[in-house]
Amino acid sequence: MRTHADDNSYRCSWPGCQKTFTKDQHRRLHEEKQHPALITCEGCKRFFLTADSLNHHHQTDIGAACRKFHQALVALSSPTIEDVLDVP
Repeated sequence: MRTHADDNSYRCSWPGCQKTFTKDQHRRLHEEKQHPALITCEGCKRFFLTADSLNHHHQTDIGAACRKFHQALVALSSPTIEDVLDVP
């Protein structure tokens, strides 16, 4: 028989959170609700809860440089027609 102390074998992976759970799915649900994934601005490394917040940041004077950085980064990683068609 498992004791109560042994039941909580799944610990929240969020730094500083000490919650433990009896089932991994309960831990995952906790993390999704209590610690939502953050979206990082690649230009300034600030975190945002939603894509709308990041887009708003990019529309401000402060975020304008970040927007240009992001656009340049996307352009560098986007395939060219030669890449897609495998043209020598």
